Amino acid sequence: MKQHKHTRKHRRRKSCKIHTHFDLNSATAFGGAAGLIDFVLQTGMDKYFCTEELGKRKDAQFQMDDVALTFVLGTLLGQERIFHFEDIEHDPLLMLKLDLPKLPDTTLLYKDLSG
Repeated sequence: MKQHKHTRKHRRRKSCKIHTHFDLNSATAFGGAAGLIDFVLQTGMDKYFCTEELGKRKDAQFQMDDVALTFVLGTLLGQERIFHFEDIEHDPLLMLKLDLPKLPDTTLLYKDLSG
C-alpha cells in the first residue's frame, strides 16, 4: 500500500506518560485506558490510513487517520455503535493523546466510514 504524505504537518501523537490525579477536576471515564491508548499509538497504525485512496481535502479539519484512529480507540474503549461516540467527543484524555482540539463527531464518522 502506497503511503501518502500529508501536506499538513503530521500530528505528533502523545504516546507518553501522563501524570494521573485522582480527583474530579478534569475527570474522564477512560482514565484507566491510558496504557491501551499508548499501545495503539505505538503500533503506528494511523500511518496505514494515510493512503491516497483514503485521502481527503487538504483543508479538512480531520484527516482519515484521525477518523480511523478515533473509531479504533472508541471501539476498544467499549463504544459499540457510532451513535455512542457522542459520549467521548469531548473526552480530555483522548483529545490529549490524539493531539486534537476535539474528536470527530458522529455525523463525520458515519460519512467517512460508510463508504
